[in-house]
Amino acid sequence: MSRSSRTGTVPQLTLLGNRRRPFGHRFWILLPGLLMILFDLGVTLYFQPPEYWQASYDLTTERSPIGMLLMRFHPVAFFAFMAGYIAVCAGLVLWLPSPWHRIVALALVVGHTAGVHSWLGHRVYWVMIVVFLLISAVTVFSWQKAGRRDSG
Repeated sequence: MSRSSRTGTVPQLTLLGNRRRPFGHRFWILLPGLLMILFDLGVTLYFQPPEYWQASYDLTTERSPIGMLLMRFHPVAFFAFMAGYIAVCAGLVLWLPSPWHRIVALALVVGHTAGVHSWLGHRVYWVMIVVFLLISAVTVFSWQKAGRRDSG
């Protein structure tokens, strides 16, 4: 019988030989990036021209090359890709060892904040200042909730 089953504690997961905390800790690391992915997805869909939604898929205004290709094919292809993308990103943040999981998580925040800015920055500049402040606060507070010392 393992030590964790005798004491009644949750067993720690291992990856690449490193001891890890339970996944709940990693959720807080993932949260800001996940929020920005969803916000970026929302503004991407919102700013498509009305003709796009009437099956004129070649009229997409998406700037990401992969997103543009999929949106030109069909919105369902784009949604399917985004679902897979979110799953892969979440998996990386949940399973990569420290500090790599935080690097991926921060790249998601920065990258998708830039994506949101590409849609909103020239339309509502002041709103983007608020977005930058909010996502910065969410990142700091959620990462503090995860704990300053990340053992992996």
